[in-house]
Amino acid sequence: SFEPVGALPAAAAALIAPPRLLEVATDRKTLSVCDDLCFCAAPRPAESSGAAAPWAASTVQYARSCRAARPEGSECGKPAVAQRSPANRASGTANQFFAYTPSRGAARCTVSASHLGLVLVVYRSCGRLGPQQPVGFGNTERRRTLRVSVPCESGQPLFIYWSAEYAPGSFLFAVSEEPGSSAHRHRAL
Repeated sequence: SFEPVGALPAAAAALIAPPRLLEVATDRKTLSVCDDLCFCAAPRPAESSGAAAPWAASTVQYARSCRAARPEGSECGKPAVAQRSPANRASGTANQFFAYTPSRGAARCTVSASHLGLVLVVYRSCGRLGPQQPVGFGNTERRRTLRVSVPCESGQPLFIYWSAEYAPGSFLFAVSEEPGSSAHRHRAL
């Protein structure tokens, strides 16, 4: 424990961070399914009559319960599932990720919506550090209709990200596919 003696200059006091504790769940399931989404703030332990366990407001835990507590669509590592048309619903009040997996023969996928205040990014993949390989972008800053078309491959998911930066409110969006020619499909093999 660090106890400063006397007053510290403000700059020096800013360099001293409060202690941080890390609680790690080591059960077999946590170790096999957890990733960076398994980190969260640890809940404050219940007060007991015995000796209190050390706890600080900055206590962090690594457990599958953290991953389970994250809302579906809140991270690209835990996306909601987007379906082909007729429509999918996005909240428009929180940033959301959707995963869309093109069907057999798809060569071009299009995401479309008609609502003011939308910001869309389509990513090719989602890795340990979040969404990667942006392949499409669009917004409805100047017009009400948004249509972003990107190359896609059967079985290779696309990650659709809707930003709630302008808080557009709930809206519907559609995903459609266009097949490639047989020559195109043959070259892709």
